[in-house]
Amino acid sequence: MGRRILYIAQSLDGFIADAEGGVSWLDPYQSGDEDYGYAEFLAGVEAILMGSRTYLQVLDFGSWPYPGTPAWVVTHRELPVPAAADVRFAAGPMTDVLRDVQEDTPGDCWIVGGAEVVGQLIAEDLLDAIVLFVAPVLLGSGVRLFPANRDLALELTGARTYQSGLVELRYRRAC
Repeated sequence: MGRRILYIAQSLDGFIADAEGGVSWLDPYQSGDEDYGYAEFLAGVEAILMGSRTYLQVLDFGSWPYPGTPAWVVTHRELPVPAAADVRFAAGPMTDVLRDVQEDTPGDCWIVGGAEVVGQLIAEDLLDAIVLFVAPVLLGSGVRLFPANRDLALELTGARTYQSGLVELRYRRAC
């Protein structure tokens, strides 16, 4: 079974989206030649898991950014599917959802977001690693990445700073 890896950016004060649910505050970090290891990371995962709000936001970005990689969307709603996308919808406990993912794709699974999915994974002790990009921005309010009252012991495995001001922190679940 592969690892379940949260690979995500947050503001310095812990938000993954602003008060309106937007992520335009990340735009300054997406220009230029630096991809922050994204292409290498994406090439190493066999599956993608995200919540419905994250999925709808990805659809608003334009063309499907994950061709060739199956994506599971945790939702109870019927949602559109782009023509070039391998999207599957799932509901229920995360243990069941991840069992389905791992049956089809035994390699690493990228947890794209959002906060509700992350909270459920932490609550059910199903998150193996975190690659967290911290942006030097204070949003003040918005969608907080990590839920309150959830415990997860982590071990720092690496850190890197970028010229843009982003800091990459890599963690794995502590033994």
